[in-house]
Amino acid sequence: MSIMHYIAASKELPLGDYGKKKSKETNIEKIKKAIRIKSAEIPKDSVPLEQIMDLSFIKEDEIEVYDSIEDAAGIFIHSIFSWEDAVRKQFKNKFIYKVTPNFGNFILNDKIKSSDNETYKANTKCISALFDYIRRYICDNEEVEIYTCWAGEENKERNHHLNMLIELKTFSIGDSFELKERQYILIKV
Repeated sequence: MSIMHYIAASKELPLGDYGKKKSKETNIEKIKKAIRIKSAEIPKDSVPLEQIMDLSFIKEDEIEVYDSIEDAAGIFIHSIFSWEDAVRKQFKNKFIYKVTPNFGNFILNDKIKSSDNETYKANTKCISALFDYIRRYICDNEEVEIYTCWAGEENKERNHHLNMLIELKTFSIGDSFELKERQYILIKV
């Protein structure tokens, strides 16, 4: 199963990728078939992908290049599918979208920070990209809602103990943050 994150607003929101920072080496003209992270290292005892499958069909100018995983991190906003309509009961706002973290997640804590600094940076970037997106597309005095649940559990009751109100004008991420399972967050801009 996968954890799903949804965002709801009173107006239509733009779809797409947000927060990524492509390397200067990226050729923007062609559609990309692969991604390369320049700083990524292959873990010890791992087999490079090129040794498992033929990647010769991918031309160099069809590869999106990032200098680090943090640079590749961001969010992807897309429409919900019809089988996800059950999630509508979690929101009062009409326009609902799925928000997916890319190359990171919506969780920060001391354990991640001390054990895997690159993941911590990517996660921080995903969370920052989400709040930057909200600041950019939601006007003053508007509200946006976020709800997180496991795939297939969109109609389960919220965990009301996890409900949260965020006043965006005074909010800062800090060292610890997480979008938790069955958590509802109301964000006031």
